[in-house]
Amino acid sequence: RGAEDLASDSGYSLIVCNSDEQRDKEAQYVEFLVRRRIDGLLLSPTSGCSVDCLESLYKRRIPLVFVDRSIRDAKAFSVLADNTRGAQSAVKHLINLGHRDIGVVLGIPGTTTSDERLHGYELALRKHDLSIKKEYVQWGAYRVQGGADAARALLALEQRPTAIFCSNNTMTVGVMTELRRQGLGIPEDISLVSFDDVEWSELITPPLTAVMQHPLEMGRQAMQLLLDQLTLGQKARPKTIRVPVRLAVRGSSAALRKQEEQ
Repeated sequence: RGAEDLASDSGYSLIVCNSDEQRDKEAQYVEFLVRRRIDGLLLSPTSGCSVDCLESLYKRRIPLVFVDRSIRDAKAFSVLADNTRGAQSAVKHLINLGHRDIGVVLGIPGTTTSDERLHGYELALRKHDLSIKKEYVQWGAYRVQGGADAARALLALEQRPTAIFCSNNTMTVGVMTELRRQGLGIPEDISLVSFDDVEWSELITPPLTAVMQHPLEMGRQAMQLLLDQLTLGQKARPKTIRVPVRLAVRGSSAALRKQEEQ
């Protein structure tokens, strides 16, 4: 919406294509858009996307801005959330509440969002001299069912976590569904923090503690970078903008009960 509003104000129309995390579908859409002689492209790349995949864009010098995700080693414009700091603040919050066994549910390996949020999770643990347990790191493919499956794996551990940090709101729905299916209370039995705040976060019981992103602003800034390239051409220099995030503490996270600490 942020991208579309600015594009419309500047005399451009926005064509939206959803790759469904499929590399082949993404490549087909890129080629389709290139044939339609687009003026520029905003891209949130799949995990399989690489610099080579975008050769047709580079050959035609079509302006490109990565939004939400980027590709390593690509000298390009990008607008990203402050993923590492946001994840670190979420896990630090749980540690300050007394939690030492903290599970994490991530999206897809290789995506910058997952990799950076995992890095933030690990940084928070290391800074508090807590070990990083491989079994506490689960992957949910950014899907509701993936979140439920990841939660089930964490709950099946002999020493299950007392808190879960879920790295996006779609998987958080799956995690919450599985916790309630197993009769576990939030936060009485397990504290839960999500990366991504949504409209319903404060409407559910308990309200969800979440890292608040600003997707509208990210879209607007990404479109502005695209417009800058269209105006300045080769004079525009690649840069990365990190949009700040903020932790909103609500009812889904609570201090570890004393009997659990003993």
